[in-house]
Amino acid sequence: QATNFSVTFAPTTGGNFTGTLTVVSSATNSPLTESLSGTGIHWTQLTWTASMGATGYNVYRSSSSSSSKSNMCGETYSQIGSTNGPSYQDFNVTAGMAYCYVTAAVGEGGSESGPSNQAMVTIPTP
Repeated sequence: QATNFSVTFAPTTGGNFTGTLTVVSSATNSPLTESLSGTGIHWTQLTWTASMGATGYNVYRSSSSSSSKSNMCGETYSQIGSTNGPSYQDFNVTAGMAYCYVTAAVGEGGSESGPSNQAMVTIPTP
C-alpha cells in the first residue's frame, strides 16, 4: 500500500533546524524513521498606501551593522527592486543587521516621485 502526505516547515526564526519523521505501520520494517532538516530565513514585509496614478513603485534600502536609528537612516540608498502594487518582500536580509527602506511611486512614462518616509527594521539574531 502507498499513501501521500505533506510535511510543512514553518520556522518562526532564522537558523538551521533538524528533526525526524517516524511512520508506524503494520509492515515488517516499521517504524520507518527519516531525518529532516531545513534552514529558516529572515525577511521583511513592506506595505504602504497606494499613490493615485502610480503604475508601480521602486523600493530602496540602506543597511548598517549598527542597530542604532541615529546611525542608520539618511545614508545612501540603493534600489533593491520594483513592484506593481503597494507591497514588497525583501528576502535578502541578514540577522543582526539594521535596514532602512524608502519607496518611490512611478508614474506613466517612468517618472518617479520623491521618496516616502523612511521605515527601519532590525533583523533579530537567532
